[in-house]
Amino acid sequence: MEVCYYTIVALTHLVKRTGSEEVVMFQQLVPAVLAKVEAIAGVDEDKAVTAIDIFDELIESEVAIVVPHIKPMVELCIRLSQNQELDDSLRIKSVTFLGRLTRLKKKTIVKHKLYIPMIEVIFSIMAQQELPDEFDDEDADEDDSPALAASQSLDILALNLPPEKYITALLSQVQPALSSPNPGHQRAAYQAIAVSAEGCQEHIRTKYLQSFLQIMGTGIRHELPVVRNSALYMLGQFSEFIQPEISNHAPDILPVLLEYLDRALATLTPGGKDPSTVSRIFYALETFCENLEMKLVPHLELIMSRATQSMSDQYSVRIQELGISLVGAASNATKAAIVPYMGVVVPRLEQYLTMQHNDDTQVLLTQAMATLGTLARAAGEQHFSKEFAEKCINIGLELVKSNDDPDVRKCAYSLFGAVASVMKEGMGVELVGMLVDLMLKSIQNTEGISLEMEENGTNLPLEDLSDEEDIESNADDTDKALDDLEGIKSVSVENSYVAEKECAVIALKDLSVECGVTFHPFLAQCAEEISGLLEYPDYDVRCAAIEATGYFLIAYHKSGSQEGVVKFREGVAVYLGRLVELVVEEEEHQVVIAALDSLTEILKQCKSAVTDGAGHCEKIISCVQKIMKGECACQDMEAEEGGEEEEEAEQDEMLFEYAGEVLPNLGRALTPQAFAPYFTGLLQILLKKTKKQCSIAERSFAIGAIADSIEPLAGVLDPFLPHLLPVFVELTRDTEDDCRNNAVYGLGELILWGGQAMEPHYSAVLGTLSQLLQVETSPRVVDQIVGAVARAVVANIGKIPVEEMVTAVLANLPLKEDMDEYDMVFKFFSTLFTAQHATFATCLPKIVECSAAFLASPATDKEKTSPQVISLLKQTANSFGGEMQQLVAALPADQGQMVAAAIQG
Repeated sequence: MEVCYYTIVALTHLVKRTGSEEVVMFQQLVPAVLAKVEAIAGVDEDKAVTAIDIFDELIESEVAIVVPHIKPMVELCIRLSQNQELDDSLRIKSVTFLGRLTRLKKKTIVKHKLYIPMIEVIFSIMAQQELPDEFDDEDADEDDSPALAASQSLDILALNLPPEKYITALLSQVQPALSSPNPGHQRAAYQAIAVSAEGCQEHIRTKYLQSFLQIMGTGIRHELPVVRNSALYMLGQFSEFIQPEISNHAPDILPVLLEYLDRALATLTPGGKDPSTVSRIFYALETFCENLEMKLVPHLELIMSRATQSMSDQYSVRIQELGISLVGAASNATKAAIVPYMGVVVPRLEQYLTMQHNDDTQVLLTQAMATLGTLARAAGEQHFSKEFAEKCINIGLELVKSNDDPDVRKCAYSLFGAVASVMKEGMGVELVGMLVDLMLKSIQNTEGISLEMEENGTNLPLEDLSDEEDIESNADDTDKALDDLEGIKSVSVENSYVAEKECAVIALKDLSVECGVTFHPFLAQCAEEISGLLEYPDYDVRCAAIEATGYFLIAYHKSGSQEGVVKFREGVAVYLGRLVELVVEEEEHQVVIAALDSLTEILKQCKSAVTDGAGHCEKIISCVQKIMKGECACQDMEAEEGGEEEEEAEQDEMLFEYAGEVLPNLGRALTPQAFAPYFTGLLQILLKKTKKQCSIAERSFAIGAIADSIEPLAGVLDPFLPHLLPVFVELTRDTEDDCRNNAVYGLGELILWGGQAMEPHYSAVLGTLSQLLQVETSPRVVDQIVGAVARAVVANIGKIPVEEMVTAVLANLPLKEDMDEYDMVFKFFSTLFTAQHATFATCLPKIVECSAAFLASPATDKEKTSPQVISLLKQTANSFGGEMQQLVAALPADQGQMVAAAIQG
C-alpha cells in the first residue's frame, strides 16, 4: 500500500507535465488509481487525503485525461463523503472536490446526470450536522466540519448548474426534509434553499417565489431556535439576491423581524449569554434593510430606534457591534435620508473610536470606523463637515499608529477613502502622501503568508476559514509564479491580511477618483505597485487591482498634462491586452466580470482616447463576441460534451449582461459611422438572444444592450430599423417586467434618435405604447412608457398628437420607481414651454408636484437634472406667476421651501 501511495503522489506531479501523446496511457491508469485511493482510505486516512490531490490535477489538466472517468471519480467521492466512520478531513476533501469538479466540468456532470446523486449526498451530510443549543454561537460553527464543506459545495453547484435541473434535484431532498419531525433535517432544508439563492435567483423569482416565501414564513415563526435561525439566514440570502421581489414584501416582513428583535433584546440580561437567534435576526434585518434601498425610508425611524438602542452600554459587545453595523446598512440604503439621525449616531461612534479597547471590544472600534465611512459617503459634502472629516482622518491615523492590527488598518483605509469623497482636493498633497505611503506598505506586506513544504510528508486539514484562507483549496486561484517554486506544497494567507490588501487597493482607487491633482504625484508609484496584484492568488484582491488600475489610467487621462497623455497611451494598450486575456482565459467568473466592468468604465470616461489606439476596438469587440458565443474559459468549453444546446447556469448569463454593457459604451466612444460596422457584427447574436426560448436574463440583457446602442448610432439608424422595430414591439408583450421595460426604452430611443426614417412608424409605436399603458401593472414599466412618450414630444412635437401625449404623461406623474426618467420628463415640459403649446398651462400642477418630488428625493440625479428643473421653474414662474405661487403654497412645507428656493435662487 505504501508503494501505491507514493506512486499516486508521483503521478500527481506528472499530470501537469502530460501532453497529448501520453493521454491514452494516462487514461488507462485512472481506474487503478481510483481503486487504490479507496483502498488507502481504508488503512491510512491521512495518506488518502494527500492521494486525492491527484483528482484536482486531473480535472485541471489542459489535456482531456479525466473526462471518460468522471463518473467513477464522482461515485468514489460520494462514498468517501458519506462514510461517517472516516475522519472529517477526508470527508471534507471528498465533498469539496464534488463542488470543484462541477465548476470545471459542468457539462459532463449534467450530461451524465451526476448532479442528482451529488446533491443527494451533499444534503444528507448537511442534515447530519450536530445541532447547537440556543446559546451556542452559530456564527462560530466549526469551519472544518463536513456539513460546512457540504454547504459550500452546494453553493458551487447552484452557481454552475442549469437552475431548472439543479432546483428540481434539490427539491426532491428539501421537500421531505421540511415535513420531517427531525429539526436537523428542517435546518438543512432552509440552509440548502438559502445557499441556492445566488446561483438560481432568476429561476426562483419566476418559478418558486411564492412557495419559497411560504416556506420561509413558516420557518421564521418556528418554535425551535435552530430551525428559526436557518430560516432567518434564508431571508438574509433572499434579501441579497431575490430582488426586487423580496423588497416588495417589506410591510409584511419588517414588522415580524422588529417584533422578534424587541422580544430578544427584552430578554437579554447584563453579563448573560446572548441567544444565537439575536445574531440571526440582526443579520436578516441588516441584509433586508440594505437591499430595500430607498424603500427603507418610510421605515427608517423604526430601524434607527432599534439600532441606537442596541449601541447602549447595557448590551454585550456583540449586540453593540450588530447595532453599529445596522446603522451602516441603513445609511448605505437611504443615503442622505440618514442625515437627521447623525446627531445621535455620530457622537456614539466617536466614543467607540476614542475609548480604550481590549481584545474583546476591539471589534467595536473596527465596526465604528466602517460605519462612519458609510455615513460619510451617504451624507456627502453637504452634511458631513470638512472639519469632522479631518477629525476622522486624524483619529484613523492615530488608531493605525497605536494598533498593529490588519483589521484596524483595513477599516481605517475604508474610512480614509470615504472621507476623501467629502474633502476632495482639500486633503492636500502632504496628507494624501502620508495615506498613500501607509496603504502601499500594506500592499507590499508579506505578513500572514505561510508555506507548507513537501518534505514534511503530511497534509494540513482545511484551514480555519474564519481566520485563514487556504489558497490551495482554490487551485485555479494560485499564483502562476508558484509553479516555479520547487518543494512548496501549499500557500495560505490569513484572511485578515488579504482583506487589508483589498481595502488598501480600493482606498487608493478612491483617492485617485476624489482627490484629483492632489493625487497625481503618487499615480506612477501606485499604478506600478498595484499592477503587480493583477496575478494575486485571492480573487477579491485581484478584482480590486483590476478596477484600481483602470481608475489610475482614467486619472492620467483627466490630468490634462502632456505626461498624463503619454502615460495613459502607454498604459491603456497594456491594460486592454491584459483585460482581453482575463476575459478569454480566466476561469473565475468574478474576475472576468471585474475585467468587463473595468472595460466599460474606461470607455465611459475616456472615450476616444481608448478607441484611437491601433487595434483597440477589435480587442474590445473580440471580448464581447467571445462571451456572447460562449468561447471563454469560464464558460466551460468541453468540445466533446457540447453537441447539444444546453441550458446555462445563471452566472454565465451574468457574463452576457456585463458584456452587453461594453457595447453601447464603445459606441459612445466612436462616431456613429465608425460604430455601425461593429454593431452590425454583433447584432445577429444579440437578436438571437431575444427569442422566446432564451432565458429571461438573456432576453432582458440583449434588448437592453440594443436599446442602449441606439443613441450612439444616431444618423446611421435607417438600415437597422427593419430589424429592431419588430423585436422591440414584440418584447413589449413579454411576461417579464425587465424585458418589457427595456423594449419600451428601446422604442422611445428609436423615436428620439431615429430622425425622418422613424416618422412613418410614429403612429404604430405610439399605439403600441398606448395599449400597453392601459394594461401595465408594473410601476417601473409605466414610468418607462411615460419616458418614451416624452421622448416622442421632444423629438418631433410637430408630427405627433401632442394633446393625447400630454394627457397620457400627466395621468402617470409623478414617477413611481424609475427616477432617471425625470430627466426626460422635464425636457418634455421644457419642449412644450419653448413651443408655447396650448397644453402647457394644464401641466403647471404636475410641473410643481414633480419638481417637489425630484428635489426632495435622495434617489434622483441632482447633478444631471437639477439645472433643467430650476431653469424650467424660473421660466414658468415668470410667465405664470400667480398660479405658480398658489401651487407652491399648497405643497407640504418642506417641499414648498425647496421649490420656492429653486425659483428664487
